[in-house]
Amino acid sequence: MAIPVLAVLELDASTAQVAWLTFLGQLPPALLALHAGALGDRHSKWRQMITAIWSVPRRWQPSLRRPPWTR
Repeated sequence: MAIPVLAVLELDASTAQVAWLTFLGQLPPALLALHAGALGDRHSKWRQMITAIWSVPRRWQPSLRRPPWTR
């Protein structure tokens, strides 16, 4: 959002140039989401949920100090 505004204000960019900057700024997240979705469909959903839970720092979730299967 800031790059197209700066391009207009500081570099006197044209409408087409601002459109290209906006498009190119949105392209990497879209491509990353496609690959992440494909990888997510190939692996176990249970393992993904456990990984997501354990990726949160332990000090924020003191009830998860031990894995659930050892309780």
